[in-house]
Amino acid sequence: MEQQASISHFVRSTWRFLACAVACSGIGITMSVIAPGLIGGYTAAPEAGGLGLDQAHAGRYVTLEMLATALAAIASAPLIERVRLSHILLASVGLVLVANLSALLVPPPGLWPFRILAGAAAGMAVGAGNAIIARSIDPDRLYGLSATLATAYSALALIATPVAVSLFGYTGIFGLLALNVGILCPILLLLPDKANSAPHRVSAGQPGVSATLAAPLLISAFLLNVSDGAIYGFSEMIGRRSGLEPEAASAVLALGGFFGIAGALLAALIGSRFGRLAPVTAAIVVKLLSGWVITTFRQPEVYVAMQLMLTLSFYFAITYTLGLGAAIDPGGSVSASLGGVILLGGSVGPWIGGTIIKEQGYAALGLTCAILLALALATFFVAERRLRRSQGQ
Repeated sequence: MEQQASISHFVRSTWRFLACAVACSGIGITMSVIAPGLIGGYTAAPEAGGLGLDQAHAGRYVTLEMLATALAAIASAPLIERVRLSHILLASVGLVLVANLSALLVPPPGLWPFRILAGAAAGMAVGAGNAIIARSIDPDRLYGLSATLATAYSALALIATPVAVSLFGYTGIFGLLALNVGILCPILLLLPDKANSAPHRVSAGQPGVSATLAAPLLISAFLLNVSDGAIYGFSEMIGRRSGLEPEAASAVLALGGFFGIAGALLAALIGSRFGRLAPVTAAIVVKLLSGWVITTFRQPEVYVAMQLMLTLSFYFAITYTLGLGAAIDPGGSVSASLGGVILLGGSVGPWIGGTIIKEQGYAALGLTCAILLALALATFFVAERRLRRSQGQ
């Protein structure tokens, strides 16, 4: 009975935080999720509704938009400390909507400034969404639930993308992104008053403490996401190398999405019951071993198992990383920066992975990612230990 009352109190206290955070995630990262469809639209022939760009130029334009999202999320941290989140969200939503609608109307030569503007405005939404959860009563658990729901919503966007492209060409994606904002924007009206204004910070009266705590955590998140992106970007190629047909390798990646949801949900269910260091250590060890095995051995069944473990362990670990950011700064500025660092690491990872594969091969990729993960765990440990010291524990 007492447990049921506790769950009921948790739901009543957090559902509006969760709904707004998921809406921010949907506005902020949908473009990144459907990037393959956007690249496909850019490279399609003009008579098929595309721009006729080559792969290099198309990839460059999408990367610029994703980098704008990542850097804007990082840059939103100082704003989140000083400006009400409702004002940041109003600006973000308005700019994303205007940029996508403008991209529908302007001729291709004038398209790119609006795409970069859309990316930057989306990054502000990412930062605000992470700050909303940081200001809740149980950030560790809510980050897991938010990642679970946001991943499920992303799956819907992936399903809608090819339909939009087939009907309207590459501009169909911009229309889809504008529609996405229209669907999610009303949810932001539920923003709780507690989330709107930054609370008293952990480091108040202690200049430099928050920055000292945040730096190793930001480095840890960056290294974790570089490692993940370096392997994930070439997962389909690794699957084919293991003997799978391209369709089968793609199916494994799709199944991995469900395992990612499971990883985030598992973190939400466990919460801070065992602290943060022990769960993150377990997840990074699993990810390190899975990355080494998948790049070393070529059996199809090994590829399937390790790919699923890579995705599950990543979402599990990143949930606790965001939770530690909220503990360092309940105001949400560190969590906002983490959102940008996560996107930045993910965008850099494939470039690093491709370079290593080209120069040294897949085994070297597995070893490099193992080193990155070991460093990510070490810097996470430093951040957690410094937080405990600052709290007198």
